[in-house]
Amino acid sequence: MTKGINEVSLQDFMNALLHPVRREMLRLAIDQGEITVREAAKHLGEPLGTIRYHVQVLVRNNALEAGAPRLVRGSLTGFWRPTLRLSNERWAREVLCSER
Repeated sequence: MTKGINEVSLQDFMNALLHPVRREMLRLAIDQGEITVREAAKHLGEPLGTIRYHVQVLVRNNALEAGAPRLVRGSLTGFWRPTLRLSNERWAREVLCSER
């Protein structure tokens, strides 16, 4: 179960942003509004399992949250979007956007 926004410390939130794959995933999610694991894997050139792991870390630390699943080519697909906390942490968005 994902911790509430007040239960994840700022340090944990910051630690989740340290990994370059997670930062790039968040940039992609911010740019597109929502991403799928498959889209992130293709964009980053990483295996699906690696991306799934990083999605779990970002969800656990309230940087990503589940969007509404949708049918994509006849299959129900999960979408992930940046959380309100990420939107509210101005420094986090500045760091993610300044590295481009």
